[in-house]
Amino acid sequence: MAVAGELSPPGKPSLNPLKCSGTSLSIPVLLMAKLTAVCILLSQEWRGFSDAFLPFIAAFSHFGPSPLFRWSLKAIFLVASAALLFNRYVRVACLAIGTVFLVAVLSSRIYFQNNLLFVGCLFFLAGLSEPGEAPWLLRCQVILVYFSAGLNKLLDAGWRSGAFFSTWGAHFVKEKFYFQVESWLPGGTLAGIFSWLTIASELGLSALLLNRRSRVTAIWLGIFFHTGLLFLTGRTFGLFYYAILASYLAFIEWPRGPVTVLYDGDCGFCASIHRFFEAIALEPFAEWIPFQSAKELYGIRKEANQRIHAVVDGRVYVGFAAIKVLILYNPVVYFVFAAILAIPEPASFPYRRWVAVSLWIALALFFNRFGERANERRPPLELLMADGTGKTRN
Repeated sequence: MAVAGELSPPGKPSLNPLKCSGTSLSIPVLLMAKLTAVCILLSQEWRGFSDAFLPFIAAFSHFGPSPLFRWSLKAIFLVASAALLFNRYVRVACLAIGTVFLVAVLSSRIYFQNNLLFVGCLFFLAGLSEPGEAPWLLRCQVILVYFSAGLNKLLDAGWRSGAFFSTWGAHFVKEKFYFQVESWLPGGTLAGIFSWLTIASELGLSALLLNRRSRVTAIWLGIFFHTGLLFLTGRTFGLFYYAILASYLAFIEWPRGPVTVLYDGDCGFCASIHRFFEAIALEPFAEWIPFQSAKELYGIRKEANQRIHAVVDGRVYVGFAAIKVLILYNPVVYFVFAAILAIPEPASFPYRRWVAVSLWIALALFFNRFGERANERRPPLELLMADGTGKTRN
C-alpha cells in the first residue's frame, strides 16, 4: 500500500526545516529522519564519534588513531544534517548520515552500541525508501529489533528467572517507589514480573506492528513501554529512546490530502481553536470550513455542529479526538516535543521523564474521554460572552 505524504503540489521544497512536504521522501519518513537528527544534534551525541580503534573490519585499522578520521565523520554528519533539515537532497543526506554511523560503529569496538547501530540503519533505510511507496525496509527493521530483543531475552535463563533485571535494576532504576514495592514482595518477585513484562512487550510489539489494524495500538503501547523505562531509570539509553519513537512514523499512513475540519462558524470557542491551529501550522495541512457554508457534511448531523469534526481520508473524528488529529498531523508539534525531550536536562531538575509521561497521558487514546468531559463542561457560548450583569456582550 502506498503511503501518501505530499500535501503540497510538487516543486522546489522549502528551506524551512520545520516543513516536510515536497521532497523525494514521504512526509512521515522525512519527519522521522529530521526528528532523529535534531535529537542527535541537541543531545550532542554527534560529538561522540571516536577514532578507528579495534575495528570490526580490518581495513579500518589503516586509519589508526588519527583525529582526521573522527573529524571527518563529524563534518560529514553536520553537512548531511544541514541538508536534511533544510530539505535539500534528503535521500542522499539520509544515506550519508546512516553511513557515518555504520562506519563509526564498524571502525571501533569501543564506540559500538546497539542504539548507534540502530540509528545508522534507520537513516540508511530511510535513504533507500522509494517515493510514494510504503517504507517496508524501515518497518521490517523496527519489527526485527523488537522480535530479536524479545527472543534473546526469552532464551536467556537470567531474564526468565528475573535475576538479570534484579541486578540491573539495583544499579539503574532511580524511582524509589519501585524499591518500596519490591520490599513488600517476596525476593525477586517484582524483578521477575518486570522481566516477563519486558519479554511480552517486545515480542507483542513485533507481532502487533505486523498487522495494519493493530499498528495504532502498538504505537501507543510502544511509547508507553519505552517511556515507562525512561521514567524508572531516567535514561534514554543513548539515542534509542528518540530513535525508536521516531521510527513509529514509518508505520503511519499520512493523509492523502488536506484534513477537512468542519466547525461552527458562530461559535467563539471554535473560532479560537481555528486561529490557534492556523497560527502553529507552517504548511496548509488542514482546510477549515464552517458548517454553515459546507457543501459536504460527510454524514454529520447538523445538530452536531457545535463540536469540531476532522475528516481524514473519509474518516470522521469528533471533539477532543479531532483536536488530537490536528496536533498529531502537524509536523511542528513533533519538533517541539523532540526539542523538549532531547535538550540536556540540568542535574538539579531532571524533568525529562515527567514531561514524557505527561505527553503520553495527554495524547494517549484512553485520554479522549477525559478531554470530551472537559469539553462538555465548557460553558455555553452565551455565558462566555456575558458580562457581570448577565447580559450578552456584543
